[in-house]
Amino acid sequence: MKRSYDRLAGIYQYLENLAFGRQLQSCRLAFIDDLKDCQNILILGEGDGRMMLELLKRYPQLRITSLDNSQAMLRCSQKRLNKHQLLSDRLEFIHADALRYHLPVERFDGLISLFFLDNFTESQLEKLIPRLSASLKQGGKFYQGDFCLPQGFWASFHAKAWLWVMYLFFNLLTDISSRKLAEPQAYFLAAGLKCLKRQERFLGMLYTELWLKP
Repeated sequence: MKRSYDRLAGIYQYLENLAFGRQLQSCRLAFIDDLKDCQNILILGEGDGRMMLELLKRYPQLRITSLDNSQAMLRCSQKRLNKHQLLSDRLEFIHADALRYHLPVERFDGLISLFFLDNFTESQLEKLIPRLSASLKQGGKFYQGDFCLPQGFWASFHAKAWLWVMYLFFNLLTDISSRKLAEPQAYFLAAGLKCLKRQERFLGMLYTELWLKP
């Protein structure tokens, strides 16, 4: 099997829980209540469907488009939602590379990328984030969470050690381009987005942010 997230789809949640317990899931859900007014959401790199499940439990009226470069991850999402009888024609699953996929302009009022942007280099983020922002309607929300390098010696040392192991692992098993963390906030600001709130955990290594397109 070629290097891709397809190789990890069946065990991804197990690996995540082994490494971080429920910390990543807590990041995913940190500001989920702020999405209650959204009607049409794009999720990038959703993975195995846990965020979609929580959204649909709370907001069954949502239309959700899930864009993922892993066919196996999309199948995991569908299987999870089918188990909870939440598959419907309000959901669209797209197998595509976000860097190459033609994103519609001003279509979505919500955009979600959770532990997704860390797969890209700075030059890729510089091109991708303006396209993502353009796909948001005015007043739309960009909900994102990921890893970061916190301030302080011990917190920074802790994060760098984790990130070194993680990038080594994912570079061996998947086809991601990035070899190190590129933090996206400068590109969000350059795209005209405004950060409304931020929450950190795991010694500041994990964060969730809610951005607004004014």
